[in-house]
Amino acid sequence: MSVVAHFINSDWQLEKRILGMRLIDCSHNAENIVECVTCVASDFGISDKTFSVTLDIASANTKGMEKLTPLLSGYVGSLLLHQRCACHIINMIVKASLDSFKDMLTNFRTAI
Repeated sequence: MSVVAHFINSDWQLEKRILGMRLIDCSHNAENIVECVTCVASDFGISDKTFSVTLDIASANTKGMEKLTPLLSGYVGSLLLHQRCACHIINMIVKASLDSFKDMLTNFRTAI
């Protein structure tokens, strides 16, 4: 899992840095995700400076955010945002759309 920070520097420029890449060599469940994120956040002293967290919409990530919210909400309280990854959402939309054309594509491939 990679933990990336997006922040405004002292010159009011947007910056992005990879804070940590941690191997989760066991189950990708909510507890392990929370442990990884909180470990990196505490290593960099940003546990009380976090505004939002972006994860895909897997159920383990959603459950993980329920556990992360009280741990990382020191800056904005209950307003901590869970951003869902747009790429993952677009991928799911495309797959669902292609499923609706599955019969037509099969007929087309058979005809060719």
